[in-house]
Amino acid sequence: MTYTEASMNALRQRGDELADATVATLFDRGEVGTFNSLMRYVSTAGAPLPDGLPDVARDYLQATSAPPAWVDWEEMEKARLFFIDNNVHISTALSFASMPACYVVPHVAKLLSATHGLSYPSKRMAETGQFTVYLMRPDAFEAGGRFIPAAQKVRLLHASIRHHLLRERRWDTDALGTPICQEDMIGGQMFFSLLVLDSLHRLGIHMSEEGAAAYYYAWRVVGAMLGVSQESVPPSLEEARRF
Repeated sequence: MTYTEASMNALRQRGDELADATVATLFDRGEVGTFNSLMRYVSTAGAPLPDGLPDVARDYLQATSAPPAWVDWEEMEKARLFFIDNNVHISTALSFASMPACYVVPHVAKLLSATHGLSYPSKRMAETGQFTVYLMRPDAFEAGGRFIPAAQKVRLLHASIRHHLLRERRWDTDALGTPICQEDMIGGQMFFSLLVLDSLHRLGIHMSEEGAAAYYYAWRVVGAMLGVSQESVPPSLEEARRF
């Protein structure tokens, strides 16, 4: 894919159609409170959904209950083994490179400020670390795994933030585009994959090209499950660095 100013600007106008529609319907029907209360009990994949869950939420959870059809399980296993070998260094990179990077992009920092995301950095770091651990467990995508529900909740959280900021007119869409837009989410995907790998290199950690490529691939799967259009994401590490 060729990236131009026009193509990137187009990504700034796009959110996440499925999650945005789900959140909008929950608010329109006054079902947010019920949804939030019952979602506390949705923590493992394959478990029965609680009675009383709003229909639109049930539809969303069923539609997002599996990884993309194109997932390569051999590549995902390579990524998991890479994480096992480097988990301490990856945690360091997440804490001291990926997370701070989120704060230095001006419009992302503005978004975090508007949602009080700057107030609890240690909480954000802990949640990101736990999310990564869920992803890299052997049962991440199987019944009983915790990754899929975690990804479903993050995706809806992003949609809720978009809904609130736009409804309350707290976001200048003319100047900044859609809050947590596709460009932002692609950047986040890069921060948690490419930037982690480059940080390991800076730390002097020896990595195989195969392992690094698999780790990058795993975050492409994550991105797809978080509503990031993978058609707009560089498919390889080499292309990601050019991006």
